[in-house]
Amino acid sequence: CSDGGGGGAGGGSLGEFFGAELPYFTELASDVNGLAAGTEARRERVQEMTKLLSQLKQDMMNRTLYALTLVTFLATPVTLLTGTFGMNFSDMHELDPTDPD
Repeated sequence: CSDGGGGGAGGGSLGEFFGAELPYFTELASDVNGLAAGTEARRERVQEMTKLLSQLKQDMMNRTLYALTLVTFLATPVTLLTGTFGMNFSDMHELDPTDPD
């Protein structure tokens, strides 16, 4: 092509194709590129926030499991003692209220 423009179907340049609207389309393309960059930045921020939320949930679950483990550790000996001495023994003197010893 001898007009120095693109090799489109009509053989004209972008200025010939768009005419007087070329500055508007150029501005529109710039705006779209800016929106695409902003969208990518927001997507990355959402991914970071999702990762942070997952870590916070995991920390909360770890604290809950620690508390439950501690309660179990403290309650197990008491449960074993009450289970053992709560049984009905006929030959255990400590359980007979009529025995003077």
